[in-house]
Amino acid sequence: MKKSYIPLIIITGLMIHSLYQVGTSNRAFTYPHYLGLILILISLVFLKLKIVISKLATFLALLLGTFSQAAFTTTIYRFRIGGSIEDRGFDILIQPLCLGLLILFIVLNISFVKGGIREIRQFINRG
Repeated sequence: MKKSYIPLIIITGLMIHSLYQVGTSNRAFTYPHYLGLILILISLVFLKLKIVISKLATFLALLLGTFSQAAFTTTIYRFRIGGSIEDRGFDILIQPLCLGLLILFIVLNISFVKGGIREIRQFINRG
């Protein structure tokens, strides 16, 4: 097993546990859970077919999870950065679990991340 798969294995395990909880209790999935599930499935399908797409989907899942747009657990723990009064203002919601896994993903896949940054720079310089 490659070390670079560790974040994908962790979020897959969390999602399997969440599916079990939803199936055996009165909990329900929301939009972020479905988005997380779809991105995990894409990562797993392309794991053997096209590893670049798998890594990109894993990175996207963790990035969206960090900013509370995707979820892998039934209970979503997050904290706010910013401020608002009566839901008016600017808040950034961060899920610490996903942030930690995103950092782990970047450390384990540093060459993939550097290549992605290089591609983005080339794309910007062409335009």
